[in-house]
Amino acid sequence: MSTVFCERLRSARHERWMTQAEFARRTGINRSMLNKYEHGIQKPAMDNLIAMARTLDCSLDWLCGLED
Repeated sequence: MSTVFCERLRSARHERWMTQAEFARRTGINRSMLNKYEHGIQKPAMDNLIAMARTLDCSLDWLCGLED
């Protein structure tokens, strides 16, 4: 997993003052799975990527490190 994705996911969540628990509730993704995404242990499925990008109000390209 790209470290850019992990860093952007974590920093975007922090910028919005969301805990992992709050982010999990808003996205419908299990909190322990979010922790794995943020630490690069697990790769998210496309539906989870979309949920995260929508919740963070960012593009998938930005979240995945394809654009600045």
